[in-house]
Amino acid sequence: SIALLNIEDSRPSNPRKEMLFLCKLLHTRQQLMDNMTATNLEAHSSHSRLLSDTNQPHCLTNSQIKDTADREQTNLYEELTWPEINSAVGRECIPILPVGTTEQHGPHLPLKIDRWVATSIVEEAAKRSKGLLLAMPSVAYGYTSHVMDFPGTITIHHETFMRYIVDIGLSLAYHGFKKMIVINGHGSNMQPLELATRRIMLESDAWVGMALWCNLTKQDLASWNRDEN
Repeated sequence: SIALLNIEDSRPSNPRKEMLFLCKLLHTRQQLMDNMTATNLEAHSSHSRLLSDTNQPHCLTNSQIKDTADREQTNLYEELTWPEINSAVGRECIPILPVGTTEQHGPHLPLKIDRWVATSIVEEAAKRSKGLLLAMPSVAYGYTSHVMDFPGTITIHHETFMRYIVDIGLSLAYHGFKKMIVINGHGSNMQPLELATRRIMLESDAWVGMALWCNLTKQDLASWNRDEN
């Protein structure tokens, strides 16, 4: 691009020289395009060699399986190595995704409440699952347009939010996970999440369960309030 700019600055006014100038300009442009194409092909070739060398996905050798078994296991998805994720797929583990938002919760509570509650529940459930559940990193932003008048609130357009959740789910499905769970911590996320989880199931062979955390409680929250009163 710098070469093209330098040529453009020296553009002649003579018709014959201008024709030569245009030919030189086109030649330089073609050289740049050829260089870009060669660079892209080399990058693609390197990426293909990497995939070929690792035979992804699902490519554990016997020694890798032993190394994975010897390492102390964690229930947190992000703390695992890729061979350990591969092993989790083979054990039919279920990723569980906490989804919250960052919004006002009155003058007495911090903005993190929806994300924090959903994440705490997911991580505790994973600890108690005896290796069945993998707690995913939380989604910290959601659909929160109705309280944007309160400073600190962050809202994500519903289409962007849904696409983001779909991409997470499809990535998990691509790696071989057949089941996944979404735990929601924010009421206004429900409709976008319902559509997103349906899309994941339509666009992959995975099954997705989704719930608002308070709907999973053994005792109805309204009864708690009655008991306290």
